[in-house]
Amino acid sequence: MGKWLALAGVALTFGCNYGAGAFRCTDDNQCGAGGTCELDNLCSSPSSICPSGRAYSDLSGVLSGQCVSDLPLGTDGGGEVPIDASIDTPEIPPDATACFGTGIVRVCLVEPPTQPLTISDATIIDTSNPAMCAALLPGSTGGDYCVVAATTIAINNDLRATGSRPLVLLATDSITSTANNIIDVGSHRDGDPNTPETGAGAFRCTDDNQCGAGGTCELDNLCS
Repeated sequence: MGKWLALAGVALTFGCNYGAGAFRCTDDNQCGAGGTCELDNLCSSPSSICPSGRAYSDLSGVLSGQCVSDLPLGTDGGGEVPIDASIDTPEIPPDATACFGTGIVRVCLVEPPTQPLTISDATIIDTSNPAMCAALLPGSTGGDYCVVAATTIAINNDLRATGSRPLVLLATDSITSTANNIIDVGSHRDGDPNTPETGAGAFRCTDDNQCGAGGTCELDNLCS
């Protein structure tokens, strides 16, 4: 199976109004797979680290990544609160604010990125090597990724991925790439980037008997 690449660029904004610049939903369908349009018209998504099981999505302004409270909006369990009071949400670990993405790709970093990354020389990332990937919290969904995270990512030379895990490039600000370089996450025979092959690492046959009833071991050592 070929590897795939996800690029995530997230612009972080801060302000005193929790809704400033945030997407306002009206129903669950606007919040993606498994998402919920909360009573405050902000989207949430499932979270394994929140007591309520839900965390605000990345488009929820300064509430992004914070846990959704199970208390009714505007109450703290003891009656109404002033309209200018902050929303009563459970205290959450600082790490929970380092979650990015919704739906098929949602990754939660142990530590948010603090440094930029520039690919100046031809670079190979081995996605099977944990040392080359950011540490993730259990809140990540959809699969086992190799996440390369930075504040900004500038790809100024060829970038290639090898290994068994999909590669995710994540920047809290921006991801840029020059027009003449190559970002290669394809499958290649025997690791040779000049020999593309669908399903690199697949079973290699040597005779027809290995290919099942009626099967043929082709000249490229793949069963048909």
